[in-house]
Amino acid sequence: MFIFSRPIEEHEPTLRDEIQAVTTDFESLGAQIFYPKGFMHEKLAIIDRKTLWEGSLNILSQRLSKEMMRRITDDGLVAETISYLGIDKKLLEAYKPTGSTRLSFCQVVQILFYEMVFPSIKWSIFAVSQIMIVLLKGFLAVFNIVGIILR
Repeated sequence: MFIFSRPIEEHEPTLRDEIQAVTTDFESLGAQIFYPKGFMHEKLAIIDRKTLWEGSLNILSQRLSKEMMRRITDDGLVAETISYLGIDKKLLEAYKPTGSTRLSFCQVVQILFYEMVFPSIKWSIFAVSQIMIVLLKGFLAVFNIVGIILR
């Protein structure tokens, strides 16, 4: 995984510690971080040169605002984007496959947690809260009907 970002010192001072922590986490998982010259405002992710995520979301520094990303799976558009950003050569220079692509136990646990366990827990909490809301609205409706009947 290659991440292109502005240098930490170009980010808002209040976000620098968080951005540093996130980039350190990505580097520990094997990502390579690049800091292109010139002000960078793009918000995108390119996965396997096949999938492009683009939008207003600041991927490495998202806070509580409502943002969006659009997923595009179009090899031609992804290639155009890579070319437009001028990162094709940088990716070729940086891509040096290692002898082993095996993940460490800690990396596997991190991937499982962040990609499977955490989203499942988050979805479950959301689903249960929605069910509780429906049940409470149902009880309220029953109480209202009983109140009308007893008047």
